[in-house]
Amino acid sequence: RARSPDYRAAGDSAKAAALDADADSMVAEMDKPMQRCDNLKWCGGGLKQEDGSYLYANSRFFISWGWYANPIGATSSTAWKIFTDHHYHPFVLGGNYTAGSPYPAPAPF
Repeated sequence: RARSPDYRAAGDSAKAAALDADADSMVAEMDKPMQRCDNLKWCGGGLKQEDGSYLYANSRFFISWGWYANPIGATSSTAWKIFTDHHYHPFVLGGNYTAGSPYPAPAPF
């Protein structure tokens, strides 16, 4: 979502629409509830757990910079989903994407 306003402002509405559609599809997949197998592991669905947290990964695997991703609820994953839901850009002071963003500035705390 951070780049689509730039493409829209540059006149490339097709690229902006494609980026928005890609972001929407990722959010839709995340919002699906996870399906658990008999052994309580992830069997399918999305990443949202019964307690409202989001999985860090759907299976355990080694990440090349030295740790394992595990299929557990994670503060980091849940925080990113909250940022996404509120159109908050955590790397920009004030949280707004750009001055030309179609999203309103986040409400102050």
